Amino acid sequence: MELEKLEMISNKVKFGIVIIVLLVSLFLVLHYMIYPNLATDETKYLLLKSILETLFSSLFVAVILGFLLIWASPKKMEIGEFKVLQPYQINNHHRECRTNTHEWWYDGGSGRYTRDVTLPSLMSLCGEQHRTMHVCIYILDPRDKDVCQMYAAYSNLVTSGGAVTQAEVKCDLLATIVAACFYGRILNIDIYLKNHFSIFKREFSDNMVLVTREDRTKPAIVYSKGSDFYDAYKMELEQGRKLYTHLDSPIGWGNDLKTCEDIDGEHIRQLLTLLNLSVSITDAELQLIRKFVTTRTSPYIK
Repeated sequence: MELEKLEMISNKVKFGIVIIVLLVSLFLVLHYMIYPNLATDETKYLLLKSILETLFSSLFVAVILGFLLIWASPKKMEIGEFKVLQPYQINNHHRECRTNTHEWWYDGGSGRYTRDVTLPSLMSLCGEQHRTMHVCIYILDPRDKDVCQMYAAYSNLVTSGGAVTQAEVKCDLLATIVAACFYGRILNIDIYLKNHFSIFKREFSDNMVLVTREDRTKPAIVYSKGSDFYDAYKMELEQGRKLYTHLDSPIGWGNDLKTCEDIDGEHIRQLLTLLNLSVSITDAELQLIRKFVTTRTSPYIK
């Protein structure tokens, strides 16, 4: 957003310079080419006076017409209210936004990028600045087989060569919950589970709402703070607290852990018990959850 403001200022300066150059050129043309014999100071004064009078009268008429057009025209979206990001721009913009915020909301599917990138970077930021941050995460309910199956089918539809199963989606979601509880020891994280999914993912910070899709080849949209869409998305996200299932923070879990890589199967089973998540997992699924937690598996990481 700062680059856009600088670009606007630069354009205004360039416009002013062009106007000055045109006026000087006009005076020189009139003085030396059209009226070269105007040698007295009086005639020079009269010529300059005539040019200035014409300029100011034209400028006055232009300003009046401009105000009339603004008054008669419908209100337009302000510059900087929204921006379309190409796929290669999304990661850099995401990084910029999460380093300049005091809160973060995520509303999406499994939260892989949140688990692999956002939460570690926010924890590092808070550690460096000796503060905490509120993070709210809305993900699918791993206990809901139907919504997990629907999400798996959609993921396979938009991902080339994908063969995602309902069980893998369940493990992916449980891995995000485990990671969020680990990072929640420093960050103030609220986890909510929902029984429906959208093809859009929304991430909200102090200064923007980033809307993306599961298909990472598609562009994203950013709505700036102060816009109607920013306020509307914030209101909708806050309503999720009343609609979705909240997971209570596990007290005392993971005090012996230093990094995510230290999380083992016993830690995972203990956490699921503390959270009262009645979901059955096999030993193979337990190892898959641990793999998702301890390795960066998000396809959006570049």
